[in-house]
Amino acid sequence: MIDVPTVQPANFDQLDLDALKSAVWVYDVHNYRIHWANAAALRLWESENLTELTARDFRPGSSAAVQQTLCSYLDEFKRGRVIDRWWQISPNNIDKRVHCRFSGVLTAPGHMSMLVEGLHSELLQGNHNEYGAVMICLFDDGGAIKSANPPFEQQFGISVPNLHSIFNDELELSALLNIERGANQEFLLGTQSGPRWHSVELRKHSDAELDHNSQASYSLTLLDIHDRKLVELKNAAAAETDALTGLYNRRGITRKLASRIDKGCTIFFIDLDDFKPINDSYGHAVGDEVLCQVAKVLRYEIHQSAICARLGGDEFILAIPGAQSSVDPFVIAELIIQQLTKPFIGSKQRSLQVTASVGSATIPGHAENIDALLQKADAAMYLAKQRGRNRHVHYSDAVKDQLMRGQRILQQVDEQVCAEKSLFDYHAVVSSLTKKPFIFEANIHWSGQLLKKLCSFEISEAIRKANHQEFIEQELARMIAADLLRLRAQCADNSLRVSIELPSGHLLDAGFLQRMARCFSLYQLNKTDVVFELSERALKRVIDQQENFLIDASSQGFQFALTSFGSGCSPLMNLPSLPLQYIKLAPEFSSKMQAKASILKFIIKLCEDLQLSCIATGVNEQALSDHWSEYSVYLQQGQYLDSVDLHVSSDAEFV
Repeated sequence: MIDVPTVQPANFDQLDLDALKSAVWVYDVHNYRIHWANAAALRLWESENLTELTARDFRPGSSAAVQQTLCSYLDEFKRGRVIDRWWQISPNNIDKRVHCRFSGVLTAPGHMSMLVEGLHSELLQGNHNEYGAVMICLFDDGGAIKSANPPFEQQFGISVPNLHSIFNDELELSALLNIERGANQEFLLGTQSGPRWHSVELRKHSDAELDHNSQASYSLTLLDIHDRKLVELKNAAAAETDALTGLYNRRGITRKLASRIDKGCTIFFIDLDDFKPINDSYGHAVGDEVLCQVAKVLRYEIHQSAICARLGGDEFILAIPGAQSSVDPFVIAELIIQQLTKPFIGSKQRSLQVTASVGSATIPGHAENIDALLQKADAAMYLAKQRGRNRHVHYSDAVKDQLMRGQRILQQVDEQVCAEKSLFDYHAVVSSLTKKPFIFEANIHWSGQLLKKLCSFEISEAIRKANHQEFIEQELARMIAADLLRLRAQCADNSLRVSIELPSGHLLDAGFLQRMARCFSLYQLNKTDVVFELSERALKRVIDQQENFLIDASSQGFQFALTSFGSGCSPLMNLPSLPLQYIKLAPEFSSKMQAKASILKFIIKLCEDLQLSCIATGVNEQALSDHWSEYSVYLQQGQYLDSVDLHVSSDAEFV
């Protein structure tokens, strides 16, 4: 046990207030005198002793505005309120600004005085803006100023006749008069040094608070908050502004248009066509130049009432508030396309040019709120891209059907990926020497009348437009992980891998590799378990747009292969430097082996030199398998191998 010494409680009745560093005094408002003060307060008031200080009459230096305000504070004290203010005092003509905490104290039965705790520091004296003293004025029902304290006169002038001269317009003054008692609002007021932001508190005084000769029924308490307000406005603007172009962002334009929705609005959703090649060919600095030029055109060269935003990437919004009858969307869209298509000279005298797909929609008519309007203009823009790009589509029933079609696609995709059944068919690449599988190719198998008729691009676009990629990718990764376990068990080979062909758009989608890494981690897949196959055309597009993409992705552990090789657009110059696992030949070589013998020998020799496995496809009979073996191509894929050897794709588990 540790003995803890007993400490006797302090006797607060004997507390020495003179020992406090803060100045504390009691001010008798009605009698204009200090009733009591501690030693720190004596120093603050430049007084040698309490007798001298309590003998001072503060009436001559106290304006009617200050006196009436202090009288109103007494009423607040009865309600238990404590008031904090920066206050200016001038003891012996020495100006001091003091942070004061005012509260009420009874100095006689029924007589309320004001207890003041004041904090004064020389460090705060020079910072007038952030720690400005409170400004007070009295005015009547017509706004005529009857009295003001010195800080008010210093900021607004000694001859300000009326509040109209410092408020910007009648509406602000009207709003001021509707402020609830004790509430604060912020106004930009006209001072001698220009417009400055102020915190404003209005008081309507009762008859009991007014002097019998007073005609002023209101007092105004002001505090200069200009510097703080500018920081707030700057931060608010940054949160609603695109940093690159200076246009609004999605949040900014949504807020801006929300207040104007009742007057109508036409929105143009603008997407630049093939902007990414500019970024990748010339660098992000040049891409930024293009985006800034587009922003300049939209802001200044389309419509004087235009409100513009950049939603991110190469997507922009141009909104024109007003009745639908005052805006012809076809004329505006034609002007947008015309102006954006004009070449412009960028840095290093480089001529740059873009085209744009534009979708438009109006409110009222097409939507009831801004979010719905943006969605419908976006759907119209997407249809413009489908129709050939560099054109405009206005929202209509046809676009509505397209939007509904996208929603139906998404609904059916969700239903199928959430089902227990796998969506993949698997076709083995088999060694003709060992009769064992080398890798399994996964092909997604959508069911249902709608999805079966669609190309993979349309399904992918519906998923992308809904920002639904991550969920779908995770569900498909879940299926592949489960299927791979069963395939390995069936073949008694834990080293088996799965391949899946990806279009270039997937690979170049921002964040795709990061999402894949999360999927692999989530379902305990190694990056060596899955090989991403690219067609020749997809590989060329990837190299054109991001030359080092495969090298960077391979350094992260992802694996790639080339499929349909020999179709005529392979970037042969790049093959030696590409981190590929294997090359899969186009099926046409199986059907035309004799006619393409010389090309085939060249490709096989190329694969040997690059130390790449070469895979024959379209092997549908034993004779073809034998012919490929004669060329020393032993890795083969086709219906013959599926049906005769492994029977994997016909197994119900993998349908």
